[in-house]
Amino acid sequence: MFGGRAGFDYVFMTRTFWLEMNVPNTVVLDKYKEYFGEKRLSIDDRAKAVTYLSQIVGKLQEKFVARLKEDNVKNVVKDFYKILDEVWHFYFKQKEARNELTKLRANDSKIGDTFELNRNMALNVIDATNLWLENCILYQEKIKRPYDTKSFEVNKDLFVELYIYGATSRALSLISMSKKFGERKLFYGINVDINKDEPLEIIKYHPIIYFNPLLLANQNNIPITAKELEKSDESGFGIGFKEEYGISFLYAMKTISTIECEMLKKGKYAFTVVEKKYLEKYQDIRHYGIVLYVEENIELAYVIGK
Repeated sequence: MFGGRAGFDYVFMTRTFWLEMNVPNTVVLDKYKEYFGEKRLSIDDRAKAVTYLSQIVGKLQEKFVARLKEDNVKNVVKDFYKILDEVWHFYFKQKEARNELTKLRANDSKIGDTFELNRNMALNVIDATNLWLENCILYQEKIKRPYDTKSFEVNKDLFVELYIYGATSRALSLISMSKKFGERKLFYGINVDINKDEPLEIIKYHPIIYFNPLLLANQNNIPITAKELEKSDESGFGIGFKEEYGISFLYAMKTISTIECEMLKKGKYAFTVVEKKYLEKYQDIRHYGIVLYVEENIELAYVIGK
């Protein structure tokens, strides 16, 4: 599978993870269906997301432990090490390739996205495999059972299951640890779509923070006319802003301008925390879905989101 000049050849290897690992799509999709189901899901309730992920992690744990109890642990270790060897070699070479791309100053977003996807998926497999290799130490009872010394093929079903275990356990940990930060802070939900290379996406809180322009400076040097500003909602940025946050860009800026004048005393204060009740009294704002997030012990400023 591998070979050639270290690192540089991998600059041109931009196929997705399972293609590079020679795992058939049928195997991948069957395993995704087995553990995630066939329906697309979006769970933005942290407790429900934890329950969903816990069921998958628990199901995989039971399966792995059952094999460790029934089989010669050396057979299991061999399967794990073969997968780890394949993935680690691939991950390391692609890491070198990313460095080469940096030197070449390549700016192809598609290539970058594929490298990022492959890195994330490889790390999920590596983390899961290392964990279960450690668990193998606990199960030595069947060590005298037959050990296959001839076959050293990749167990492709196990390969995909280790990826799923790594992805779901990582998501479960991040979402569980985010509980102390409030209902929709940091990581709070998941999107599931088995038709994607990464079937599991963790929903993360992405704030838009408004700062007093005096802190940033040079805004007056931006070459934009008043007429262009009036039509900013029709620009690519304005359309994307509306799709992402459910409110027009100009309306959001007018809201922020009002807050700046009233709560920041026309720019006298650099930043402050906006109370949710301050926004809720405006019917139009609620209609357009402006929501405020207040960070504990951090004086940010205004945050607009869905």
